[in-house]
Amino acid sequence: MKGVAFRKLYDLYVLKPVYWIFIILGIFYFYYRDWISGIFFVIMWFLIGGIGGKLYPEMSPKELAQGTVPSKEEITSTKKEEISYQDIYLTVKASRKLSVLIGLSTLIILWHSDLQWYLVIIFGVLAGYIFSFLNYLIITFISKRFKK
Repeated sequence: MKGVAFRKLYDLYVLKPVYWIFIILGIFYFYYRDWISGIFFVIMWFLIGGIGGKLYPEMSPKELAQGTVPSKEEITSTKKEEISYQDIYLTVKASRKLSVLIGLSTLIILWHSDLQWYLVIIFGVLAGYIFSFLNYLIITFISKRFKK
């Protein structure tokens, strides 16, 4: 499974934390009986799973459900490998989709903070761009681990 280690590290260090943040936000909004925002974050939770699944196009949904992606211990114990253009393309594509979801989530969260509508839109767009920039830094950091 050449190239999966790079995508798995991105999955572990970027997608999993955002995945859990969306779960926590969904529970938070359901607890305070804001049903629309709670449903929004549950939908975002499923979309994060879809983004994670698209990182591994060579695997079937059944394999992904069984957890046949290598574990963190298996990845760190393997030798360094070459990163293909497909690995970088799939990771950057996931990063762009994730940045859009973060921007939309910021819009929903800020909407509840009684800001003016134009500030909510500005901060939502800025959050998407800032997260995208940070995501590319993380991708660069992870890819340096695989340089020979």
